[in-house]
Amino acid sequence: MRKTIIFCLIVCLCLVGCGKKTSPNKGEIVGGWTANTDIKAVNISEDASKAFTKATAEYAGMTFEPLALLGTQVVSGTNYMFLCKGTTVTANPVTGLKIVVVYNDLDNKSSVTSVKDFDYTKYVSKDIPTNTEQLSGGWTIYQDTKSATLSNDVKEAFTKATSIVGVEYTPIAYLGNQVVSGTNYAVLSLAKTVTKESIYSINVLTIYKDLNGDVKLTSVAYVDLADFNG
Repeated sequence: MRKTIIFCLIVCLCLVGCGKKTSPNKGEIVGGWTANTDIKAVNISEDASKAFTKATAEYAGMTFEPLALLGTQVVSGTNYMFLCKGTTVTANPVTGLKIVVVYNDLDNKSSVTSVKDFDYTKYVSKDIPTNTEQLSGGWTIYQDTKSATLSNDVKEAFTKATSIVGVEYTPIAYLGNQVVSGTNYAVLSLAKTVTKESIYSINVLTIYKDLNGDVKLTSVAYVDLADFNG
C-alpha cells in the first residue's frame, strides 16, 4: 500500500512538471504586445539631469536609466517626473519601464520620492479617457522634448497617422508593437494643440498599419502625470 501511494505521488509531480507553462520571451507582454527594449533617451534639461543623478546614485535595489523628462511640479523646491528603464539589482535582473519622481529641495538636495511601473498596454484601448483640458496636481508638461529616434517603419507609420489638423505630435518613446492582421504600434508622445493658446499633454498613441501598408491612428490615450505622483 505504501509503495502504491509513493508511486502515485511521483506520477502527480511529473504531471504537474510537464503541464507547467513556460515563461514568455524577453520583452513579451500579456495581450500579444512586445515591448521595445531598445528605447533611446531624448533630451532632458540640465537641472533635471543633475537632480536625477544625485537622487538615484544610492537608490537601493534598482538602477535607473532616464529616457525622458515628462513634467515638473513646483513645490517647496521642484519635483521632476521621468520615464526610465529600471533594472533590479538581483541575481537575475529584470528590466521594465518605470515612472520615477525626483524631488530637489531648496538646498539643492535630491531624493527619489516615487517609483511606479509604467504599463503602456493599459493605454492602448479605444475606451481610455482622452480629456486633456486640465492637468491635475499642478504638474507642467515638459515642452522642449525633441523627437525620439524611431526605426524607419515606425517613423513612417507615425508620420502618416499623426498628420492631423489642429494637433502636433512629437514622439517621446516607441513603446512596443502587437502583431495582428498587420501591426499595432504604441508610441508615447507629446501633443501640442495648434491654437492661440497651445495646450500640451502626454499621450500614448496606438497606430495600426495593415497588410497593404495603409495606416490609421486608432487610439489617443491621455497620460495624467498626477497618477504617478507618490
